[in-house]
Amino acid sequence: MPRKLPSLPSNYTMNIYAMQGTTVVLPCRVFNLGSATLSWIRRPSLTVLSHGDILFSSSDRLKLLHSFGSPDWNLQITNLQLEDSGIYECQVNTEPKLSRSVNLDVRVADTGQTSQDVPALALQGGWQQNPRRQRTEILAPPEVRVLEGGNIALECVVTEHQAPPPGFTWFIGEVALDFHQHRGGVLLEEERRLRSSSSKLTITRLQLNESAVYTCSPQMADSASVRVTVFSESNKLRSCQEMLTSRFVTLFITLLSSLYFV
Repeated sequence: MPRKLPSLPSNYTMNIYAMQGTTVVLPCRVFNLGSATLSWIRRPSLTVLSHGDILFSSSDRLKLLHSFGSPDWNLQITNLQLEDSGIYECQVNTEPKLSRSVNLDVRVADTGQTSQDVPALALQGGWQQNPRRQRTEILAPPEVRVLEGGNIALECVVTEHQAPPPGFTWFIGEVALDFHQHRGGVLLEEERRLRSSSSKLTITRLQLNESAVYTCSPQMADSASVRVTVFSESNKLRSCQEMLTSRFVTLFITLLSSLYFV
């Protein structure tokens, strides 16, 4: 089976504005990266800021936000300065090259501004007296066991965000959930609120080959994962037999021991 090629969800230029002194996260999501490498470049100077998971910038204001297995390679800039304004490009070294640009506009803070624009991707924690940390979690135990043919509902929640995630992507193992390719019986529900948003994945009639690590990867937020194990009736029966056998052996040994010491 041929391996899927790297792809970007979109290649349009994203315009982000943020206030001086705040923190901003520039998003870049790539699917099926494989052996290819992603880099962040600043234009027009063509300054290479990162290559893979290596950050080349000497500034401690820059940080690459990426966790193993996640499709997100976001660039975070703290304590924004006016000179940080410009075009930032994330690109994948494929042939032809894949790239996406983010146009960052840093503005002088004006507490009296009435603009209807919303700095959706700017984390304005510096304007709050007691900022709370954004958090992503799946409302389930770290490992979930489901009987073959049963159903499962996994709810992924992002709390304390400054703006709702633009989208959620679910991964089954290392493969992004694609409704055009996945079998039926899958339902995805999303809800966005002022301080928290959620994505609920429901899968019915689970099959044995759907045992995997399920990962919720919201844009502009950390990912969260749980392991789902689908087991058959035969495995369930075998486990019960092994448990009963173990208990019987323990009881038998206990009885022998009591007879021996009488």
